[in-house]
Amino acid sequence: IVNEETFRKIFGHFFPCGDTKQYAHLIFSTFDLRSSGIITFEDFLIGLSTLCRGTIEDRLKWIFKLYDNKKTGRLTKDFIMFKLYTFIFFDLIIY
Repeated sequence: IVNEETFRKIFGHFFPCGDTKQYAHLIFSTFDLRSSGIITFEDFLIGLSTLCRGTIEDRLKWIFKLYDNKKTGRLTKDFIMFKLYTFIFFDLIIY
């Protein structure tokens, strides 16, 4: 069982450069299936299984849930374009 603060610390060890708090929060919230403030081993395995072995639709649902942090059921075109540009930028700069 891991709470959000512990998850942030662990996440920060994998990404030591920059402030990872916001992204760690999004990932934590997506793994926290019951919105209980903790991730159980079962929650973690379900998330990993979805990402590694789920169908394309299951993976897209997981990613959608990750970015729909306001729980509106919608992602705007501007938001998606911003994320795409961010990924491209970091891919060019870091690698």
